[in-house]
Amino acid sequence: MKLIWLNTAKNENNADYRNTRDELRKINQDQKTFIDLNECINYIKTFGETKILLIIDETFLDNVLHQIDAFETVLCIFIVYTDHRYDERIHRKYATTVVTIPTQQASLVQLVKHRTRLELEQPTFSIFDEDQKSAQDFKAEFPRYLWTRILIDVLRPSPNRREQAMKEMLDICKQRYKTNEADLKEIETFCTTYEKDKNAAYWYTKNNFVHRIVNAALRTGNMDYLYCFRFFISDLSEQLRQERLTSTNKIILYRGQRITKFEIDSLKQNVRSFIAINGFLSTTREREIAILFLRQGLSETSPIQSVLFEITADSSLKSVIFADIQHLNELTKAESYINRMLPMTTADTLENAAFLAEMGCLHIRRYEYQKANEIFNRVYATRKHLLDENHPLIARSLNDLAAVFFFIFDINKAIEYNKKALSIDRQFFLTEHILIAKDLIYLGKNYEANGEPDKALNHFDKALKIQIRLFGSTTEHHNIATALWSIGLIYNKKSDYKRALDNFMKALQMYENTLPCGHDLTMKLFLAIVENYVVNENFHSASEFCETKLAQYHPNVEPSHPSIAKIRQLMGYIAFKSNKYEDAFRLFEEALQLLKEHNQHENESILDCLKYLAETEKHRDNYAEALIYLGEAYNIQKNIYLPNQPQIAETLRQQTEFKRQSDKLLNIKIK
Repeated sequence: MKLIWLNTAKNENNADYRNTRDELRKINQDQKTFIDLNECINYIKTFGETKILLIIDETFLDNVLHQIDAFETVLCIFIVYTDHRYDERIHRKYATTVVTIPTQQASLVQLVKHRTRLELEQPTFSIFDEDQKSAQDFKAEFPRYLWTRILIDVLRPSPNRREQAMKEMLDICKQRYKTNEADLKEIETFCTTYEKDKNAAYWYTKNNFVHRIVNAALRTGNMDYLYCFRFFISDLSEQLRQERLTSTNKIILYRGQRITKFEIDSLKQNVRSFIAINGFLSTTREREIAILFLRQGLSETSPIQSVLFEITADSSLKSVIFADIQHLNELTKAESYINRMLPMTTADTLENAAFLAEMGCLHIRRYEYQKANEIFNRVYATRKHLLDENHPLIARSLNDLAAVFFFIFDINKAIEYNKKALSIDRQFFLTEHILIAKDLIYLGKNYEANGEPDKALNHFDKALKIQIRLFGSTTEHHNIATALWSIGLIYNKKSDYKRALDNFMKALQMYENTLPCGHDLTMKLFLAIVENYVVNENFHSASEFCETKLAQYHPNVEPSHPSIAKIRQLMGYIAFKSNKYEDAFRLFEEALQLLKEHNQHENESILDCLKYLAETEKHRDNYAEALIYLGEAYNIQKNIYLPNQPQIAETLRQQTEFKRQSDKLLNIKIK
């Protein structure tokens, strides 16, 4: 990967520029600077498939971005600017170009370091399908992949050649990084501290010379480098074998990644094909963490796109090694891993605010509203200080804060913030925009929660019309599905159940065609559909719907996947509403045990289960057991809710009522 800086001649003698250039060279030795635009563009054209990070001065912006989409090898453009309002101009004028990250020079080094790390961690995929490919393609590609795999296996150095193999590797590294003092020091540290079979994973997960060269060699199949690094690759493979998961269960893993549109099309065309990973694939069990890798803005026309991979890993397979190396990693907690993505946690910059906003959204998904509120307020303060008052990022912060108020039931405050956000976006975009449609949806949901269904329906209808005009009347898009779902909820409240169900089913079809199996939005829509049946006492249709979905999901997700638990929870709800309390208790218990395997990531669903179990036990006159479930719910609520939230007060009220009923029953039995 090359780093290219297109700069103005006047900066060549600037001390800050020279210091920044030197710091960037520590990150990437393959750095080239230009002051002539045409010379720079011609240079880029000579590099074939070599990935490029491009830094440009703001004066070159128009000329570069008018032609840069033609170069798929340019991963990212960092635009160095001095005026905060320049950020606004970029987003307004170049909404459909490749990834652009406006930045000030002070933040440039950290952002390039972060983007370089992301690229280094992206593996290359090889796809093989004997039926879909020509014989020539298959015969040419598969042996190449197989040869690389065999080479890695046979390159293991003999014990008496180990020191020589290590020396060869380090000599190559010293030559490669001879002008980089930081890497040379790290090479010396490696020489004195590296231990066979003990810390290969530790060194591989560090952002250092080992990771960079080994990953590049594995991805490209560079035989020279593979041979030079044979002892380290062998040690790492052996350590992973020692740490391999011994469970026989399937686990769900996630990976956020940037790949080209060509690679995406190739994956789509090769469903059920053999996909091979050229390297070691790092993943996470937490979907939200994987999503954080995708949060730099990408337009739909960019040649590089964001992809979230959901991988069902069968750890019982002997042919593939799955190893949990969290305890071996340089970073031992998922939160620490996320923090590596926050380039400056002390400086209030727009870049840092964007990362913090993602952290706030992560806390919302985990139902940690107090933490989310603190982070969103910090982001809002930073953006207000650095941006014009009508900038769309201010609107995003207002909507983030409104979301917190919605979840803690301060609906009037949520409506106030949503209205401000909508006003800003309408002034900024002037014409119809997807963000305006989202503002209308958010505002409609809050009007619905506030008991104003007509206002809510009006806002949902406006949002739907904008989305259809933007995406097309025949397009299936999850945003359109959300609007249809929202409209259905209003018709439910107006007792127009048939029209509500029609909207729900249209939304469900779009979700199932555009979202992964078991997506949280789909699960919530299932609940709306079941409630539509239950309110009409159509328990048979509700049960049939759940049974159908359960049969549909079982072959596609692991048995402990949260979606299976949530469908069982819905079946328990149907049994509860039809007064079948024994069945309800059994189904809620089954769902609870499955959800607890995912711990805090399913707190809201766990709380629902506990509350329904308490209510079920109440109907069975088992108040002592009901109090146990309420106590467990209260302990979870204390950790995730703000102290004055009504959910906590309601649980305390139920505990008091159940305790009174329990004492009353006890007195009757004594008498």
